[in-house]
Amino acid sequence: MRKLTIVIGLTLALAACGKKGGVTQTTSATSSTAPAAEAKLDAALVDRAKAHAAGCTVVVESGQAYQCGAGVADATSALVREKKPADMARTLATLSRSKDDPKVAAAAAAILADQWDYLSEDTKRANATPAALEALVGAYAESPGPRASRLAKPLAHVATLAKSGDKAVAAIQAHSVKAARDEGYRNLLTFGRLDLFPAVKAAGASKEHARAALEAVRVMYKPTDAEKAAVCPWAQGFLGDGDGEVAAAAGYDMVYCRGAYVDALLTEATKRLDGGQYKNPFAMVMREPCFEMAGKLTPSAADVAQCDKVYAFLERAANDPKVDDATRGLALWNIYYQRRDDKTLKLMRRYENNANKEVSKRAKEAIKSLNETYKLKG
Repeated sequence: MRKLTIVIGLTLALAACGKKGGVTQTTSATSSTAPAAEAKLDAALVDRAKAHAAGCTVVVESGQAYQCGAGVADATSALVREKKPADMARTLATLSRSKDDPKVAAAAAAILADQWDYLSEDTKRANATPAALEALVGAYAESPGPRASRLAKPLAHVATLAKSGDKAVAAIQAHSVKAARDEGYRNLLTFGRLDLFPAVKAAGASKEHARAALEAVRVMYKPTDAEKAAVCPWAQGFLGDGDGEVAAAAGYDMVYCRGAYVDALLTEATKRLDGGQYKNPFAMVMREPCFEMAGKLTPSAADVAQCDKVYAFLERAANDPKVDDATRGLALWNIYYQRRDDKTLKLMRRYENNANKEVSKRAKEAIKSLNETYKLKG
């Protein structure tokens, strides 16, 4: 009987050694921190995490790995790009929860955060398994604010792709750090679309998370008419918000929504200018309606008539003494930013010797760029 008692006690002691705070420790590529991760981890990814831990500057709290030695980061990028690992989320989220080596755990979080956006949608879908979601929920919940913020996008994407967005929402709401919650809300609509809009809308009802909720609108790529009909009127309701950051976030949403919403943005900008309240960060939004990438890779949100109104408004702001000097100069510069042609060159010539130093400086900078970069004469 004494021998049996010793055996039982030894067995229980060994089981307890593998746990800390109720979370099973990861001791190798075949063990894990959560029941969902009992399957063997991707050995190649585990090796990359170890390589980053050994060859990079690693910040454990934030889950960052940078200033890597020669070839370290390139080898990881090549692996992700070429192999398209379908178990990347589960493997790295599980490893990030390990207590065996904090640097390896932080490096795993860093690779997951840094490489996630390089995965195609198909590969992200392949990663969206129940086991991966369980590992990500645990990693996010256990991580301090900066690290959780970096894990928030993979968590939101995996959860919504797995049609389990409610689990991401619950994890986001439960996190103690605002920045980590914000980053979670910010990424819910990419794949959650209108199914997750009620959760984002509820977050936006709080001043604390209004900006993040509004920013979530713009990660809903290629929106349908039905999606715009749901999110755009809601976002418009924040244009007049007294918090400049919130109002600016709504303004960027108006550019995203296009059409009549660009008119709504211009109306709000005019109202702020008339009331002596036209300033940053809201003023920065007015460089976006008519901007387009070279070769019209991304056409402007505004049409020709709307752009004419935007340029007229910006010139008016540049001449308004109620506006602070920096914002006046920025208003003129934002014409150049959106329209780099002979018409703008002639306009800038009229302001290069303006009595306002900021306006004059910005005009001269625009002229220099138009002459030297765009080879315009005059």
